[in-house]
Amino acid sequence: MLKGLYAGASGMIANQLRLDVVANNLSKIQQTGFKKDRATMTSFSEMLHSEATRTADLAADGAYVPPERAPVVLGVECGGSYSVFSQGELQHTENPLDVALDGPGFFVVSDVNGNQYLTRDGAFTLDPAGTLITGSGHTVVDDAGIPITIRGQDVTILEDASVMVDGRSIARLKVVEAPGSSRLLKFRDGLFVLRDPGFEPQEAIETAVRQGYLERSNVNTVSEMVEMIQLSRLFETNQKVVRIYDTILARAINDLGKIG
Repeated sequence: MLKGLYAGASGMIANQLRLDVVANNLSKIQQTGFKKDRATMTSFSEMLHSEATRTADLAADGAYVPPERAPVVLGVECGGSYSVFSQGELQHTENPLDVALDGPGFFVVSDVNGNQYLTRDGAFTLDPAGTLITGSGHTVVDDAGIPITIRGQDVTILEDASVMVDGRSIARLKVVEAPGSSRLLKFRDGLFVLRDPGFEPQEAIETAVRQGYLERSNVNTVSEMVEMIQLSRLFETNQKVVRIYDTILARAINDLGKIG
């Protein structure tokens, strides 16, 4: 009987975590370059296989496996989340310091300690010293990893990421590509870091830089709301299962315990 209770509870926990992911997507819908997340789920069969393999490994190592450790697993489990890197819609702003990437890839920015991050947020501005920075204060670097400083009036950023000031080329935005979402880990403020610090991203040669545009988030409000409703119903269904088992257990304790 407790196994059914555990199954219902695991479904509630998993769907609550999935709801949290969807709610976070909706909260960031106005964030430039935001990439939505999706929760990963581990099914009953996968959990059973994992538990059976772990129990078999313990037995093979000579460890005593008590009967209660037998591989009987019910329910589901939320295994974390991953980012979806599909491109968002490009919005025309006419601001010369707004740039968007048309294609795969990321701008490279750095913090005050020289740590580099990847971002799709191209809403750049200038600090008092004329250094090109992001909205969160990170420095935009060129293809040599050097901060880009702009001193002049007419700023033009070409499709190949070249930065022109008053008709003179001064730098080139560093735009790189890290194929495979598993290589990147979401940090904060629209920034990503490499899971493997030893991996060297490649230049995004097939990506065009669009001046005067910003990439909107790739969150679709309608689909996220539909998923939120579906997850809420799944949560309520699992909640009913838990309540039913709770009622059965209560009767077993209060009524059957009086027999004899």
